[in-house]
Amino acid sequence: MAKKNQPIKRIIDSTGKVRYYQGGKRLTEAKGAKVFIRAEPESGRRIKLTQREIDFQKRSLAAQKAASQRLRFDGKFVHKVYQEVLKNRNLQSKGEVRKAFPVFRDFGDFEKTLQSFVGNRSRAITQDKNKIVSYTTPNEKRARTSFDSVIDIIESLQTSPVYRLMNFVVVTKDGRKLKGTAALEYIRDWETNKLSEIMSQNKNVAFVRFNHVVTPNIIDKEVEWNEEEQPKPQEQTSV
Repeated sequence: MAKKNQPIKRIIDSTGKVRYYQGGKRLTEAKGAKVFIRAEPESGRRIKLTQREIDFQKRSLAAQKAASQRLRFDGKFVHKVYQEVLKNRNLQSKGEVRKAFPVFRDFGDFEKTLQSFVGNRSRAITQDKNKIVSYTTPNEKRARTSFDSVIDIIESLQTSPVYRLMNFVVVTKDGRKLKGTAALEYIRDWETNKLSEIMSQNKNVAFVRFNHVVTPNIIDKEVEWNEEEQPKPQEQTSV
């Protein structure tokens, strides 16, 4: 196997086809184009590149540009949620953290600071009233026979550039921790049970809004919905 640090030779044969050699061995066209462009990133200014070489060069430049926009700590890329938290605070959100913020002793100190930025208290998933989970209740006069959900909780989470990069988890009243589909199903059942309780006490309720609150956990990359911390649903009675 040819070593990566060996020079690559690019030749054009008598038929006009480009061939690549490294360490005395011929490389496939795909691998050769990749190795050649990496070794000679400015080659397009001197010679006419093949379409495969052009395509790889474009992908390589795009990757380099994307990398330059990423946040790093001691040279290593960090989770994008950190970048969004800094951006939300109008702080430098790309490049080397240690250069921009030399006050951080280590990565743990950096994470704790970001957690302090978002806080440790539960807050509404969204401030956008159009994104709050709401239901209209069954009503014979208006020909509604079942609960009608206005919006799903996941869509509410997607309104936040920070929350959408984290895992959504549910902590139940009995201490269980649910993730994924199980978490969403639990909340939907919880909403339905609350709606049934409200309807059993007041048949004239026409509309119910759930102001779901969550707590962000930057270190674990989780947005936690705790059953014990959920506020009482808001009710609107039909006239």
